[in-house]
Amino acid sequence: MTLASLHVPVSAPPITTEVVTESAALEELTEAWTRLHAASPAATPFQSPGWLVPWTRAFVRGPVEVVLVREGAELVGILPLYRDDVAHERRLRLLGAGCSHYLDGIFRGSEAEASRHVRAAFRTLVERGDWDVCQLEQLREEAVLRAVPLLGASTSRVRLGVETLVGTPGAIACPHLSASSGLPEKQALRLRKARRRADRGGLLVLDVTTHEEDAEAALATFEALRAKSEGTKQATVVDPALRAFLATAVAELARAGLLRIYVLRHGEAPIASLVALGGRSSLHVLGRAVDPAAADLEPELLLVGAVMEDARATGRDCVDVGRERPSVAAEWGAVPNVTVERRVRIVT
Repeated sequence: MTLASLHVPVSAPPITTEVVTESAALEELTEAWTRLHAASPAATPFQSPGWLVPWTRAFVRGPVEVVLVREGAELVGILPLYRDDVAHERRLRLLGAGCSHYLDGIFRGSEAEASRHVRAAFRTLVERGDWDVCQLEQLREEAVLRAVPLLGASTSRVRLGVETLVGTPGAIACPHLSASSGLPEKQALRLRKARRRADRGGLLVLDVTTHEEDAEAALATFEALRAKSEGTKQATVVDPALRAFLATAVAELARAGLLRIYVLRHGEAPIASLVALGGRSSLHVLGRAVDPAAADLEPELLLVGAVMEDARATGRDCVDVGRERPSVAAEWGAVPNVTVERRVRIVT
């Protein structure tokens, strides 16, 4: 007699949701949130708890509306929102709005699984009510919340309306450089000449700070260079709110393994600095500064070249230059990554 194996289908664990409304409670989620972030290839450092928990502490004054999605006991999705009401409109926005380059939720698994988890999160928001519009801004091409059909979260009682907007204040371009391809030929030639010129006057050294104990001193060097360049053509605009946030959160960002502060020295003197977040495959530039007194050395170009080499050495292919001036980014060979905004409304 032949025994045939019997295949018994295993049912998937039930999907449940929970809404966190107290900012302080987010810190208790850090461990599970970090594991979910690490298991989500599309997530950037701007979706990590290492960035969003201190951001929430710094900028959110009202309640948060963070939807947690679980399969069984396992956290499989986070939709991180907060209340930011405007006149005549009860509005939800994604945590990190403004200072972050990219926003999104984190949802683990295949596209179909992520879609199911996103619909569960929005269905929960619909059932809770008490909002008019959910503003999902700064969504890059790879964002889960950009691709998922949110209308599937409508219920028999409530229907959602979704519009996708390009060219709004929330739709920004974050140009990025390919570290593997390097600078365009013309800029690469300029870089080689600048390095030879700098070598005649002293040794070029790139310091890279990632540890908590050195972070405040490195940020102070960046700020000193930024102050020197104010009012000159070398000046770069760094959002004052972002600068204030970095000053209070620099140690926490370093402790979370996100922070990279670059200081380029010529001899002993710092001539350029750059602050970035390090992702799995990319660097995200938050700000850069140069010493205008060293302009003849082309410190900006020397810094960009050194940072791109460090990106390659650490296995990162993309350098996202963030809110850099478009003309400068284009000169370096950066390609725009235009974000979009989706607005979800209750229309019944």
